[in-house]
Amino acid sequence: MPSSPVRFTSGFSNLPPWQLLGRMGMENPFFYHVFADDFDLPASLSGWVQTVTTGTAVNVAGDGGLLQMETAATVGDFVSIQRGVPSFVASAGSRMFFVARMTLGDVTASAFMAGMIPVTATPFTGSPQAGVWISKAAGGTQLMLNVSNAGVVTSTLFPTKAYTLQNGVSFDIGFSLDRDDSIRAMIAPNMVGYVPQSGTNQPNSTNRSPVVTSPVGRNVSGIGGVLCAPIVAVQASTAVAQTLTLDFVMASKER
Repeated sequence: MPSSPVRFTSGFSNLPPWQLLGRMGMENPFFYHVFADDFDLPASLSGWVQTVTTGTAVNVAGDGGLLQMETAATVGDFVSIQRGVPSFVASAGSRMFFVARMTLGDVTASAFMAGMIPVTATPFTGSPQAGVWISKAAGGTQLMLNVSNAGVVTSTLFPTKAYTLQNGVSFDIGFSLDRDDSIRAMIAPNMVGYVPQSGTNQPNSTNRSPVVTSPVGRNVSGIGGVLCAPIVAVQASTAVAQTLTLDFVMASKER
């Protein structure tokens, strides 16, 4: 049956009434610091800095706006994009979120990482001093949630029985930092939007339930105070070019 639209004649707010903007009648646009990119424009126009050995990162035609990162056919060759100016600090008592949709050309022969770490030109060398990111090593399909706290990295495996990565089929990954400092991560065929999802018209698994890892490291003191920036990187493990195609990336943090 047809229904009438919901009407908030006095507006709505996400703030307590005692705050300056609490009676404004509209959402406070600065409640969260948000960066989101749907890759309808070249990555450089959104503040991304491309770091490569010899690979490329270019926009390609496709539903939803796509950026294709492609390594050279060289073992260890990588392509990385990261926001050039870090502007996110994980801090106790504030929520933080990260989500991305990607497609791997070869889910076994490629390694990747995606998340929030300090700015680096060598994402696959050493460990970040701080940050939260999801990664996969070459030679397998096991995903990991990684948290670097004052240079000490804690990694939690995603249960492999709950998801299946397939060549050329997109999937969503993301994580959230809650106000109690717990961190959880998810993977699903479609965490954002309606199936069929953009990027591909087929889900990557018959299991549509997000995978939630156990909370790790309920103390972000080592992350707090360290400026981080969104990053996505892919690396080749064989002498075959590897691709990672991005549909979107979003990072947000509560003020």
